Amino acid sequence: MTEPGHLVLIVDDDMDLLDALAMILERRGYRIQTATSGAQALERLEEGPLPSLILFDLMMPGMNGWSFRQKLLESPQYGGIPVVVLSGDHAVLRHAPPPRCTRVLQKPLDLATLLDVVKQGCCG
Repeated sequence: MTEPGHLVLIVDDDMDLLDALAMILERRGYRIQTATSGAQALERLEEGPLPSLILFDLMMPGMNGWSFRQKLLESPQYGGIPVVVLSGDHAVLRHAPPPRCTRVLQKPLDLATLLDVVKQGCCG
């Protein structure tokens, strides 16, 4: 289990993955917010509270992961939140991911790696 109170924002347009990640992390003691697009994630951030960590997909309709990350970095309030990219695009690992990402995790996700990355991102 993790320390109570750590909030994780998960941003992905794949509802099955979004629901599965939310369920897995909630069972380990994290509080969860979800969004299906970058724009919806920004709304969640504006509504507060701020998450300890953001997990986000790169390929989403509307505002994709690169644009979402750029918006975060433009904001003094959101730019320091640790972010982890989730991507099914294997080329992302060969090319530059969005700037200042804590980690890039390749889909399909390895559960043990994901849990370790979330714990490190939230708890330092």
